[in-house]
Amino acid sequence: MKKEKWAALLMAGVMALGMAGCGSKKAADAQTATKDDAQVTAPVQDETQNSDASGAENSSAAVNAYAGILDSYYEALSGKWDKSRLLSSGLSELCTACYDGGVLQRVGYALQDLNGDGSPELLIGAINGDDFVNQMLFDLYTLQDGKPVQLACGQARSAYYLCPDEAGAFLIANEASAGAAKSAWYYFTVDGGSLKLMQGIVYDGDANLESPWFEANDADWDVSNDKPIDAQAAQDIIDAYAAQYTQPDYTAFAAYK
Repeated sequence: MKKEKWAALLMAGVMALGMAGCGSKKAADAQTATKDDAQVTAPVQDETQNSDASGAENSSAAVNAYAGILDSYYEALSGKWDKSRLLSSGLSELCTACYDGGVLQRVGYALQDLNGDGSPELLIGAINGDDFVNQMLFDLYTLQDGKPVQLACGQARSAYYLCPDEAGAFLIANEASAGAAKSAWYYFTVDGGSLKLMQGIVYDGDANLESPWFEANDADWDVSNDKPIDAQAAQDIIDAYAAQYTQPDYTAFAAYK
């Protein structure tokens, strides 16, 4: 299902997101002196150094803002909490797939601005684990008024993936199942403190066994107001997104404390 070309997505007529690029490097030392008074002009400060310092401060501030979440995950991973305890604590049960070996090395976190608003989201997932959790996002948070808000929490039947587009923006893909005859593939942007659906594909054999594929307008699993779609067209859309799934540049929880 997962490795077709991105061109199929253009054919499906979806996403046109953009993100501002990074600034250019600029540095100049301007030391000059006159013969008469031997006054020296102070060197111009390297803007790259300023940018690096600002980036470090922003990263540190973001880690502090998400510290409660990171502390909870560090404790859960260190203690290898079972699925029941993870779920009751609002954490992803998918962590258990990484418990064999050094779990603190196998699960990591990343700070990444997914919607270009200048505030990084927190992504948690497997650096390496079994094939089932490959590239999955275990958990996703954003900041609202400086406080963490959970956007998504991966479960055994509801997997999330990071999906960049050609313009450099990011979508969150959700592959979910509600039984043998019902599955969904939803594609979201981060919009404030929630996920906003950009496109959805639903397979519902219970609703229509002869024509079970639908293009969804919302993520409510109700296909009564969704548009029927050809099976091959639906598969092309799913494959095109899946071909772009990527793993964030995680920091292992072993380095957190």
